[in-house]
Amino acid sequence: MRALVLAALLWGCDGDSASFIDGSAASSYDMDFDEVRIRLFSTEVAVEYVRKAGSGEELPLKLTVSFAEDPIAAGQPIDLHPPSGTVNRVPNSPQLPELSDQESTITFETWSTEAGASIEGTFRVDFENGTGLNGAFSADLERPLDE
Repeated sequence: MRALVLAALLWGCDGDSASFIDGSAASSYDMDFDEVRIRLFSTEVAVEYVRKAGSGEELPLKLTVSFAEDPIAAGQPIDLHPPSGTVNRVPNSPQLPELSDQESTITFETWSTEAGASIEGTFRVDFENGTGLNGAFSADLERPLDE
């Protein structure tokens, strides 16, 4: 029972309890975050893990998916390799390794284009150096172009 309570407390240390970043690359890059933001633009959606930094912010991890060619469908994995997706940091220092040829995907378990809709999903990224990241995200959809 104590282990379950401790796990629940540790799970909520970064961001909200449904969002996390894990994996072997997380030990080499500071992946701490305060919140997750999911932003819809005209031809892409960005999942941003946001860390407050002084009066600004940093994005220890940003996953971007283009839907210019194919619409996003709930429960369907989307390739994160260019041109359909990107994986980066803002600022980009230290830079993440290049993606490996292995499968790197993001899946939106729930999806809507309505502002304020609750969006949830998971991702898995494999890098050329043999490390990787995986995680989950949950946030309300923002539409900055509508504001």
